[in-house]
Amino acid sequence: TWLSAGSFRSFPPFSSFPNVRAMDEVDGCPSLHDFLTHHVLGLRPVVMRGCGADMPALELWSNSYLTAAASDWFGNKEWLERGIDLGRFLELTRTPGVATELPYLPFNDVPYALRKHLRLPAPLRCSALIKAGFINNIHLRLTHGAYIKNGLHFDGTCGLSMQIDGTKRWALVDPRHSLNLYSDHVYPAGGTRMGYTPFDHIDEAAGGLERLREVQVLTAEVRRGDVLYIPKRWWHEIENLPGRNIAALLNV
Repeated sequence: TWLSAGSFRSFPPFSSFPNVRAMDEVDGCPSLHDFLTHHVLGLRPVVMRGCGADMPALELWSNSYLTAAASDWFGNKEWLERGIDLGRFLELTRTPGVATELPYLPFNDVPYALRKHLRLPAPLRCSALIKAGFINNIHLRLTHGAYIKNGLHFDGTCGLSMQIDGTKRWALVDPRHSLNLYSDHVYPAGGTRMGYTPFDHIDEAAGGLERLREVQVLTAEVRRGDVLYIPKRWWHEIENLPGRNIAALLNV
């Protein structure tokens, strides 16, 4: 689940961890064989530098185009109930004193007017994979203005995050470290929902967490035109740096 600012479950700063290293990177797009062998089957995240640089969205998706092409797209039920469609969101981001208070905005079921400007990374431009349902769906993740941080979580599918504008900082943790992340915590107290860390705020997680020393954290800064592959069930935390920040997430 992607959580909005103010509601995410926070985690200690990864810079304070003793075992942090840079994520694997490749220049451009790997071959389909290498991508499937080393990363999909090998369960290894990778940053593909410039692999999405040929997407028309990078040049075409100005705020004015987004407003004209999909202004009445609400994206999900929560924002429909609040009466904030994409056009209204973009309007609010340009309102002094409001932009820094806007939460992270996820849009689901991208309409054709925008989807036509997205292009699969080269390793996935294979009709057999598409016909087999390897590409499940596309979501748009958009922030504008303030620094927004998405709390530590994992997803039930693999993901490809294609950065269209702005920069995101990612931190990923192998699911084999789940117990060292205290993910055996039950939420809420006395409930039955597992897979949560017990941290609400960074300062609450500061002391007495010995198992965190065993966790290896992989970090990367993903910029415009880059594509990040996130294996299934890998824990990840995302920092959306200030300014216009747009990414398309493919579930694979």
